[in-house]
Amino acid sequence: MKAVEFNNQPFSMKVKTVPIPKITSPTDAVIRVTSSGICGSDLHIFHGRFPVKPPMTMGHEIVGIVHSVGSKVFDVKVGDRVIVAGVLSEDELDGAVAEIGGLGIGTFQGFEQFNGGQAGFVRVPFASDNLLLLPAGKQHELDYVLLADIFPTANWALDCSGFVFGDVVVVFGAGKSLHLPASQDWSLTNSFRSCWAALRLFCFPSWSQ
Repeated sequence: MKAVEFNNQPFSMKVKTVPIPKITSPTDAVIRVTSSGICGSDLHIFHGRFPVKPPMTMGHEIVGIVHSVGSKVFDVKVGDRVIVAGVLSEDELDGAVAEIGGLGIGTFQGFEQFNGGQAGFVRVPFASDNLLLLPAGKQHELDYVLLADIFPTANWALDCSGFVFGDVVVVFGAGKSLHLPASQDWSLTNSFRSCWAALRLFCFPSWSQ
């Protein structure tokens, strides 16, 4: 398959031919990517600002079709259309959610690096916790890509601000995700957890009607 790969050389990315990922754990799923966005975080990686273990396949805004699943994945099946969480979590027995890493984001302390979805296929660990089922078909494909990161991030920033829907505001900052400067002091963990929670809240199957 083709994949956009970063080899830890700033201002240099290449499209390479790499093997299709395989199931390596019974909780994995492999997704055939139908759409993948480009995030401002990708630019930070491109500029060499994020730590990366090369080579790394880019991309964490992903919509696709389930290609294969591990023996312990019961929430989705082959052929299902899904959104993939860019920041991977594992739901624990006590109800807590532990972030374990990210797809194509890089490596930080306590945050494992996984290959991303600017490729033909992507492997998703803990698939039951990191895939959101979508209506079948091809409708609203680009809208759903927004739900993978951009929309929930903007919603999280709004929530942090204390404003509510209907308020008139002025937004200072840069980036399509509305990363307000005031929100930058929040930890990555809080941001990622809130993004996925907002994604689950705002993704309505009725949008396909």
